[in-house]
Amino acid sequence: MTRASWVAVALFVGVAEIAALGRTLYPADWIWRLDPLREQYIALAGVTDPHGAERPKVVARLDARYARHPWLTRLHTFLGGTFLLLAPLQFAKRIRDRHRAFHRWSGRVLLGLGTIAGITGLYFGVLVPWAGTFEAVTILLFGSFFFVAGVKAFAAIRRGDVATHRRWMIRAMAIPLGAGSVRVVGLPIDVALTPTGLGPEIGFVVSVWVGWLLTVGAAELWIARTRPG
Repeated sequence: MTRASWVAVALFVGVAEIAALGRTLYPADWIWRLDPLREQYIALAGVTDPHGAERPKVVARLDARYARHPWLTRLHTFLGGTFLLLAPLQFAKRIRDRHRAFHRWSGRVLLGLGTIAGITGLYFGVLVPWAGTFEAVTILLFGSFFFVAGVKAFAAIRRGDVATHRRWMIRAMAIPLGAGSVRVVGLPIDVALTPTGLGPEIGFVVSVWVGWLLTVGAAELWIARTRPG
């Protein structure tokens, strides 16, 4: 189970890093560059997109919210990508046990990175949502959970409660990992929902819920399976 968990973490982190790098390099048209791959996948699946004629406008509208704020976009993707790349080291037992000072100081740095990345993510998801109210409510809900988990984890370690700190850090990590899981489940959900005629905004919100519930649920399962005693 430990090996499978690390494989899943590596997959989600890898997918999220590709997305972060792409949006950092191409803040104004990253989805436009990727969309031909999506069209090929849809064609291979034998699916007809009833909204195909509107697709260029949909993609342009999605890219536009990042194009209007390129440096804020890069701040979010660079710091978020750095956070996701380094945060798994906090859970590596060998590093944590042998290098306690590194674990403490890197944790503080990651807390700062996660806070800024989270705030900028809330800006895009809540104040300028592409999928409207459903997206805004979803991002606000899971984003708030990330901050609450981080605060609880920090408060627990300050009072020396390592067990509680560990539980809340695992929960906090589940939200950034969702940046990868949402994209992993997004394409099959897109293929499944496209023939129904539901708009891409609905598919996006469904993907966000499925991806984040997957990582949050896995975190709770891991906490329950590894709880001392």
